Amino acid sequence: AEATLRALECECRMMRALASREDGVTAPRVLESLSGRIIERFHEKFLRLIDFVEDAPLSSLRRPLRSLKTSEKIGAALARSACKLSRVRGEDRPLAWDLRNASASLLPYVDDPDKRELVERAFSNFRKVDFDTLPHVQLIHGDSNDENIFFRDDMITLIDFGDFLVAPRVVDLAISMAYLLFGDDDRWLDEACVVLAAYNRVSPLTALEIESLFPLIAARNCQTVLNAAHRSSLDPSDDYVTISAQPAWNLLKAIDACPLHTINQTLKRACGLPLDDHQQQPPPVDEITPSLPPPSLPEKKKNK
Repeated sequence: AEATLRALECECRMMRALASREDGVTAPRVLESLSGRIIERFHEKFLRLIDFVEDAPLSSLRRPLRSLKTSEKIGAALARSACKLSRVRGEDRPLAWDLRNASASLLPYVDDPDKRELVERAFSNFRKVDFDTLPHVQLIHGDSNDENIFFRDDMITLIDFGDFLVAPRVVDLAISMAYLLFGDDDRWLDEACVVLAAYNRVSPLTALEIESLFPLIAARNCQTVLNAAHRSSLDPSDDYVTISAQPAWNLLKAIDACPLHTINQTLKRACGLPLDDHQQQPPPVDEITPSLPPPSLPEKKKNK
């Protein structure tokens, strides 16, 4: 019971840190009871009251329905939320969906051998991520998927803080981008550059964070598809499970088809970070997809 109370108190601190509606990011308001408390105990249960969010989740505004300009605003808002949460006191705890502990234990539930190999390759890159060396360890949302991010009138609202963790901030960014990149399988790298460049302008990223980003994104997609395969084995008649996992499979395939070094170089260029001089430079993003609006990415001459 005490662990539950501490977790609820942490969630309330997180929502209050974001609730000011400043800088394009907010969270539901935590309301006080008549006795002036934000959490009440009723027998063996804890009660709290928060605002209802009327906006639409980002899952209803996936690419290509969502403009790149909107994606740019989302990237900046994610950076601002990370900055605000970095000042909130919290504690780490074990969670089933903790991205740092992603594993292929459910892989036997995937029947297609090509899909199994796809997952294995993704985990091969993921296992190279050294979490102990990643900077900016802080309190993070932990489940900022596109059902938990709402958007309206240039305002991002984060909900459902129940999976909070203390972890490197890039873990949270990877979770968000694992879902933000759904829906536009041909332009996922353009979308990633826009989101990341906007994030970087608010809170600069290190080369190590950028290099770990896509292994983490792919690992999160693996968590999604493996969990779906397991659930489907328990109830084969539930077609929704298979359908909901398809965007994650599509993104995994797209990421797998592009060399990781090319992805990293392209992202670094979008963020104005130095490229690896001993390696071949990637093509400019506007050569990958000529229709990408140039204002969404910083110009190379502005590198600092």
